[in-house]
Amino acid sequence: MTTHDDDRLIQRVVVLLDGSRRAQLLLDEAARLAKREGAELVGLFVEDTELLRAASLPLGGEIGLVSGSLRPVAPEALERRLRQQAGRLQALLAATAGRHALRWRLEVNRDRLEAAALAATMADDLLVLYRAGWRHPPEGGFASRTLSRMLGAARCRVMMLGERVSAGAHPILVFQTPDEAGQRAMNEALRLAQATNQELLVLLPPGVERDERTRAAIEAWSARQDRRPRYLAFEGDIMALIALLQRERAGALVLPRGHALLRGVAGEHLLEASDSALIVVP
Repeated sequence: MTTHDDDRLIQRVVVLLDGSRRAQLLLDEAARLAKREGAELVGLFVEDTELLRAASLPLGGEIGLVSGSLRPVAPEALERRLRQQAGRLQALLAATAGRHALRWRLEVNRDRLEAAALAATMADDLLVLYRAGWRHPPEGGFASRTLSRMLGAARCRVMMLGERVSAGAHPILVFQTPDEAGQRAMNEALRLAQATNQELLVLLPPGVERDERTRAAIEAWSARQDRRPRYLAFEGDIMALIALLQRERAGALVLPRGHALLRGVAGEHLLEASDSALIVVP
C-alpha cells in the first residue's frame, strides 16, 4: 500500500497569510506543524492583483465594517497598507519561528490569490490555510470558491483550519476506499495519527470491505501505536458527516483531492459548516 512518494517528508510548511488578527493563531499552528515535521516555515503574503485593480477603478473602494458604506481607497494608500501588513507579518513570523527554533522566511508575491499560492508550493510542501473568514469576515480567511479552486489544482497536501484551530487531542477521520486516491488519503491519516498520537476513526461507505492493502497498513500502524482504530459504517449525506465531525470533536478529516464530498454545493457546505481541520491529499 505504501509507496516511496507517499512516505516523502514534508519539506516546507507554507502558510498563506492575510493582514487579519488571526495571523498569529495561524502562525502558531503552522509552527507546531513545521516543528513536528522538521520542516521550514514559510509565510506567504499575496498582494492580490484583483484587489489592486479594483482600487484603481473610478468606482473602486472598500466597505466599512461599522458604517457599511462604500469609501474610496486610493491605489497609493492600498500599496502603503500592503507594505505595512507585510512588515507586520514578517515580524510575527520571525518571532514565532524563533520561539520554535525553526528555519523561516517570508515570501511576498503579487498575483491573483490562488495563482500565487499554487505557484509558491511544491509537491513535498504542506499548504496551510484558514478557512473561516466568510462566516466572520473581520477575522480574516478566504472565500469558499477561492479555496475550492486551490483544492482542485494544488500539487501538495493542503490543510484547512477552521474555528477550532488545533488538530490535536481529537480523532483523525478518514474514509476507506479501494482506489489509489483513497489509499493515499489513508496513508496520510495513518501518518498523522501516528505523529500526533491520536485515535484513528475509519469510515466504511456502503459496499466497501476492508481490503488486504488497507488491513496490512492499519495492522502495522496498530503495532507501532499499541492501539486499534475504530471502524464506523457510514452511509449518510454531507449533513450526516458534519454532524459526525461535531459529535466526535474530530481533529481532522482526511480526504483525497477530487472526492465527491469536496465538489459543488456539498464541498462548500463542508467547508463552511465544519470546525474540524480538513486535510486534502493530491
